Amino acid sequence: MNEEYYVLENGEKTGPFTFNELTERGLDVDTSVSTPGSDTWQNASYLPEFNEYFEKQGHYFPTEDNIAHFGWRTLAFIIDYMIISLVAGTIDIKAGWLVLPATAKFDPAALMNAIPERSLVIIEISFVLLFLLYNVLLEASNARASFGKKLCGLKVVDADGRKLTFIMALLRNIGAVTAYNIFALFFLIISFFCGRPKANLVRTPGQNVYNQKRLTGR
Repeated sequence: MNEEYYVLENGEKTGPFTFNELTERGLDVDTSVSTPGSDTWQNASYLPEFNEYFEKQGHYFPTEDNIAHFGWRTLAFIIDYMIISLVAGTIDIKAGWLVLPATAKFDPAALMNAIPERSLVIIEISFVLLFLLYNVLLEASNARASFGKKLCGLKVVDADGRKLTFIMALLRNIGAVTAYNIFALFFLIISFFCGRPKANLVRTPGQNVYNQKRLTGR
């Protein structure tokens, strides 16, 4: 591409630049760009010719083509739930909050009845805290995904393809925990925690779960 682009820097029109010159000097998703033959300004993230450039920079823009299907989200959730449960159970046993029966016969109902109410509350609180710690730190990291999501080729990004901030990831997962505890319905936490954009927009605007394996052109 040898067409001329202009950028808006500190309120001033700068350029012209060729496509290669513009990408070499560096672009941000919020950079205002005037495309060849147009006098209007648009964020660089809205221009499809820069999609490949931004993907190389680690920005993945959610579209109808790459939003993950319910099956992938559900599988990712199940994997993460198993990981968290295993770690939480190990902590509970080590801390003495959960005592496994000495007999070979394992009776889940008898085990739950044998746990003191105070210990049961501690176990529930520790699970919630571990759930938040696990998901928030991983979603706000450069990986942008928990282990379950990573195994399923999923990442969590905002509307501009950026990774979530710590606060955004925290609010997202607090919403998931709240939905689970208030309604106690499995499908609600699946819908919120791994939901489509409009579901996530209700609580924390601009968040999406997309499938990296289904990116256009991949």
